[in-house]
Amino acid sequence: MTISYVGLVVGPIAIGSGARIAEEAVVERSILFDDVVVGARARVLDSVLGERVSIGAAARIESCPGAELAIDVKGKRVVPEIARLGVVAGDGVSIDASAVVPAGTLI
Repeated sequence: MTISYVGLVVGPIAIGSGARIAEEAVVERSILFDDVVVGARARVLDSVLGERVSIGAAARIESCPGAELAIDVKGKRVVPEIARLGVVAGDGVSIDASAVVPAGTLI
């Protein structure tokens, strides 16, 4: 298993094989599956990133308390019963450099 990171990693966290976290990036309380790439100065909080997800440089994946969110799931509004929620990104998703993705986003 090869994991490469020079950024800040704050747990609890799970990082899959081949994941790379670039310089000055911050990943907190998240799950990164295999081959995830987090670009330089990007920030990922309380999120789940599927295989081969790419987060561009300086992108910001936001987080907030679950009680403050209402997420649309199959046309129904759901309030997550968890302490905090960031973003859930499926396999192969690419997020552009400097993008801001709001908490509760399902991609």
